[in-house]
Amino acid sequence: MNAQTPNAADDSWRIARVSLHVDSLVYTNGRQQAYVRLYIEAEYNFEPVKLTQSEKDSVRLIDYAKPEVEIPISEDGGERHRGWSAQRDFRGYEPHPGLGRRPDTTFAGGDYLEFYVDAAADALRAPLALAFRVTGDNKWTYRTDGYVLDPDGQEGPYNSRLDTGADKLVRAVTPPVYTPAEFRLGPSDTRGTGSSREGIFNEVHLLFLQPAASPGPTIRSMRCSPAGMIHWKNELPFTENPCFTGYASPGESEIHWDDRVPLGGQPLPLLDKVYPDHGVIMLCGRIDIPQPSGDDVPQADDELVPRGPVDIEVTDMYGNKHTCRLGFVTGTRDQLRFL
Repeated sequence: MNAQTPNAADDSWRIARVSLHVDSLVYTNGRQQAYVRLYIEAEYNFEPVKLTQSEKDSVRLIDYAKPEVEIPISEDGGERHRGWSAQRDFRGYEPHPGLGRRPDTTFAGGDYLEFYVDAAADALRAPLALAFRVTGDNKWTYRTDGYVLDPDGQEGPYNSRLDTGADKLVRAVTPPVYTPAEFRLGPSDTRGTGSSREGIFNEVHLLFLQPAASPGPTIRSMRCSPAGMIHWKNELPFTENPCFTGYASPGESEIHWDDRVPLGGQPLPLLDKVYPDHGVIMLCGRIDIPQPSGDDVPQADDELVPRGPVDIEVTDMYGNKHTCRLGFVTGTRDQLRFL
């Protein structure tokens, strides 16, 4: 054993310095995370030593106001304290837009550890003041509310050097709700034949969010139900030039289609590039798809040709979910609108 590493019966090991940074805002969507960075400087016989792996594994975030309560480590958020849970792994969502720059102060000699916390709706009741605890291999536990517990769990006197403060707060924020008017479609590329889009075409529309007077968050994922729809301008039996849709989630190279949509004689289009920050609605025009006659329409509701609208659910860069409906404008061949 290294001479500077305490054994289980040794009380010469101690925590000499601690520091704590907590992102102060997080949306209550259970996906976005507030970043938490801990600094722990341990000593053995007054010489700096690194934490052992078991000591690192012992570190837990705790409620500063109730230090006997730890914030459950739950990667999927299934276990919570007052609506809060902790994670060791980063989910990849952007931090809350109201946060300032994170501090870049660094200390030398100790160990940095990273945690994350997320929030559910119950967390709106009150902010969470965070602290942490670490237990040494000698069974002494140090809490950053300023107290040390011996191996028998007896609490010693208050030590201000170990107190990271009651101001390390994270506050839960209700996610924004976007109206259908704040969902937008922008054309990216059109390929096909015919004039005024009366012929055959395949058109990529990029779906994005644009709140009033400000750029919106980028989109992380998207799902349409059903996957697509088809629309004829009118109900005349000789109208054979409908339009239909499919979709792709951000970053996907394949388009999702609804198998119940009749396709005609043209092959389905492919995406020639991916769009990492936008959803994709593929709008296709055809000239050889008659409307189903009464005899062709199945009786089961779930087998009917889907004529729209489609329900759209997107998750943005902050982990917030937003929903709307997309349908064709009555009396037009190819115009889409959000509902």
